[in-house]
Amino acid sequence: MLRENNITVHLTGTDIEYGGYEPSKYEKDAAYRLVYEKGYDFAYVKLQKGNQSISISVKKGQDEFSVWCRAVKQINDGIPTIFEDCISLMDGKTRYITPDLLSAFFEKKGYGIIKLNITSDRVVQGFIRDGSMRFAIKYVSSGLIVENKKEKTANVYKRKSNNLEDFDNMEGHDFEYFCAELLKKNGFKDVTVTNGSSDQGVDIIAEKESIKYGIQCKCYSSDIGNRAVQEIYAGKTFYKCHIGVVLTNRYFTNSARKLAQSNGIILWDRDKLITLVNSGRDV
Repeated sequence: MLRENNITVHLTGTDIEYGGYEPSKYEKDAAYRLVYEKGYDFAYVKLQKGNQSISISVKKGQDEFSVWCRAVKQINDGIPTIFEDCISLMDGKTRYITPDLLSAFFEKKGYGIIKLNITSDRVVQGFIRDGSMRFAIKYVSSGLIVENKKEKTANVYKRKSNNLEDFDNMEGHDFEYFCAELLKKNGFKDVTVTNGSSDQGVDIIAEKESIKYGIQCKCYSSDIGNRAVQEIYAGKTFYKCHIGVVLTNRYFTNSARKLAQSNGIILWDRDKLITLVNSGRDV
């Protein structure tokens, strides 16, 4: 089954019923393969944003799985090979993919793994490198991915350097995942990194003591101004969070602090970040 907005294309037996949307040949062929060769009850394959990203969803019985992959930088020509590999990840077997399994799958195909983390009981996401290109990837399962809580997961603290301030050298997305791990180690639950292309100003959603936090992460080389406060204020409302937070490796301008105070936004600066790091190491 293919979907475009509210329009549905049903794959039933050898018949195809189009609901006013004509999928591309690539999308149609991929869906056919997943249904007729891999044995899924239905499949959804959709290229988006000028072949910048792909969404794939399949279902067999009560089990549903989906993969989303997006190029971090603009793609100038053609469909990236990794999109086809994401389709082949859906090999027709019912399985729940951990970060280790997902890493092994893409490493076998020659990709470099930047980071893959479990961000909830049903989601594995992170970044993969193909030469100079970086891709964000998310795998979602309808069932629990981690049933044994002792199972090994990616650990942002495992670095060659023990320098506390390694976070200053991180790229934006890496810093978000770093902060997500810190929150987990400091007692936050249901920690999720949002979709970077449409995050509405919120990079992380997390809960603690029944309070829902929307957090924007800023890894900068200069102090943070008003814009971050304005963005998290809007994002907090969009995601229906109780509290909005800006977390940074730097400090905040006087103007940003005044704006945050008047709008009920919490500012976590470098000192707070280091406190989170240190307390997380004791867990």
